[in-house]
Amino acid sequence: MPLAADTVRELLGPLYPEPAELIVGALSFGLLCWVLLRWVLPPVAHIAEIRELVIEGEFASAAQTRADADGVRQERDRVLADARSEARQIRGYAAALAYAERDRVLAGAVVERDRLLAEGGERLLREYEAVRRELLDVHVPRIAAELASRVLGEAVATPARSPGVAAAPVQVPAQKTESESADVH
Repeated sequence: MPLAADTVRELLGPLYPEPAELIVGALSFGLLCWVLLRWVLPPVAHIAEIRELVIEGEFASAAQTRADADGVRQERDRVLADARSEARQIRGYAAALAYAERDRVLAGAVVERDRLLAEGGERLLREYEAVRRELLDVHVPRIAAELASRVLGEAVATPARSPGVAAAPVQVPAQKTESESADVH
């Protein structure tokens, strides 16, 4: 066997380990593994378990928060739908009130317009009658007297009348036409 070991040693050169170094290295590695398994690995495993539990708890908490948020969102959507429905009802009610008020105001305006038209018509009729009476009582007799004065060539007195009394028809002597004048001569 030494022959085989010498051949391996020649092949590996400086990489070939000495047997004492192999034994010390194996014992050191075993001791290091025992120390790691005894004192280092349990606290690391414990921390990993705690971290895993914390992460699972956070996932559960996140899922619960998501479920709560979905519930709140659904409640918000329901409340918004109710508010929109109520707003539509209020707008409809307000529109109905506005139309009713408009109709009431229009009806009142029509009544007021009719009243004003009736009062205006009566006032116009009274003013017309007053102007007509003034014309008949004052101006017509004066104009008639002026016209008679021009036709007759002499001054004619304006008849005195009391206001408000209807004028009596004025008797104007009929003038003879040319044919009647020719018959007399």
